[in-house]
Amino acid sequence: MLIADSGNHRLRRVDPVTGIITTFLGTGEARSGVDGSNLAGQTLNEPTALNFLPASLLSQGATGGVLIFAERSGQKIRGVVSISIPGLPPFLQPPQQTTTIAGDGVEGYRDNVVGTSARCSFPRALGLVIDTSCPTGCLLALDGVDRVRRVTLTLQSSGFVPQLASSVSTELGGELPTDDGPLVDVLRTQPVAADAPLPTGRFQAPAAIASLPRSEQAL
Repeated sequence: MLIADSGNHRLRRVDPVTGIITTFLGTGEARSGVDGSNLAGQTLNEPTALNFLPASLLSQGATGGVLIFAERSGQKIRGVVSISIPGLPPFLQPPQQTTTIAGDGVEGYRDNVVGTSARCSFPRALGLVIDTSCPTGCLLALDGVDRVRRVTLTLQSSGFVPQLASSVSTELGGELPTDDGPLVDVLRTQPVAADAPLPTGRFQAPAAIASLPRSEQAL
């Protein structure tokens, strides 16, 4: 079992047999670290959500996957990649490392771009969607006070070594009249629109997201 320990800026692991809790990622320093293979020295900035994308969705027969976490104060969605692809020699396997999936570390909104060029606003919950529109698996992230962002993940060749790639768009929300204005003004906006078809639905500070049958989502 893994726990996003926000206040201690760590991801922590609980051994179900011994009941011992250990640090999986993070040093306790509140700082979004530099991506790479140095997992022991990796720093996090208020991790608040966890999800797991199986590698078999990204490449047929692959094992392992991507442990994905939201860094609320780091303004990013990041992951730990551990993927083994059958038929590839060890030196061509994707490296085990942390990687930024979405966000450039600056608070705000930037959509319809590659993941590392997007901007997030205190991302705090992650849901996984697998359907015909996203067979390799997509993340839905609660972001800002009124948005659900879609993060599409794929494995793409970078030279000879496959690398995790992503793109970001707004799935729902983003319709408040004070959008992209000062946070205090957005929070004062009342009332939020009533129930409506998904493309026109509006939200105000949704707190969690969960998968239901047929890849529906509940906010």
